[in-house]
Amino acid sequence: VQDTIWHELHDRHNRANNIMFFNVPESDDDPGEIASILNILSNNPPEIVHHTRVGKKNARGARALKVTLRTNNEVHSLMRCRKKLKSKNIYINLDLTPKQQQLEKEVWSEWKNRKSTGEIVIRVKYSKGIPQIVSDLEN
Repeated sequence: VQDTIWHELHDRHNRANNIMFFNVPESDDDPGEIASILNILSNNPPEIVHHTRVGKKNARGARALKVTLRTNNEVHSLMRCRKKLKSKNIYINLDLTPKQQQLEKEVWSEWKNRKSTGEIVIRVKYSKGIPQIVSDLEN
């Protein structure tokens, strides 16, 4: 059990400076695409340390794009501005471990089920990176 906990912590640490971009068209100029997206998100875009395509192609033929930045603060700064990309149909998310992905999937599935059964004043709130369903009536 301790090995799996240490492995999870190590994996989270290794992913802390990564950010995932989805629906970015594949091209020979991924660094240029990334730079233009970062310019939309920030007036002072962070430096790209590394980038790579990962996963399966989606319906539009674009695999996810994993971008490594210098610091975790740069990642979180971009995450706060991600709504600026909605009109472009480009989405960003943290680079989550499989366990974190599973937890997010379960919480959002429960939220969707509760919404469909008539619970309308609920939302998903993240507390220290952990998603949980809370009442919209709570502050």
